[in-house]
Amino acid sequence: MTTVSAEFFKSDKCTKKEAIQYLQENAAVKFLQEQKLFGKLQAIAKGSSKDKVLTALEKFEADPDARKGDDDTDLNAALEATKALKIKEAEDKKEAKDAAKEEALA
Repeated sequence: MTTVSAEFFKSDKCTKKEAIQYLQENAAVKFLQEQKLFGKLQAIAKGSSKDKVLTALEKFEADPDARKGDDDTDLNAALEATKALKIKEAEDKKEAKDAAKEEALA
């Protein structure tokens, strides 16, 4: 993907989705989480305003630490870890609910 700058995005030469995709491919996971741009591209694009994406692009350009580094977690690995945690939380919640039902019946 070509480089997407704040100026390029302001001039409507690329879509919000393209700008978010560029950030997700090039920014550190921590930066994406801080900007609330971490997650599935489609969902983030739908829920983010153009101003929010523009602000994120400007911060990304200004902060060299926002770029992915050698020690940065891979986006897909972080997404998988988040997904696994959500599944575990759902299982724990179901177990607690089942235990409460059993107590109520006893």
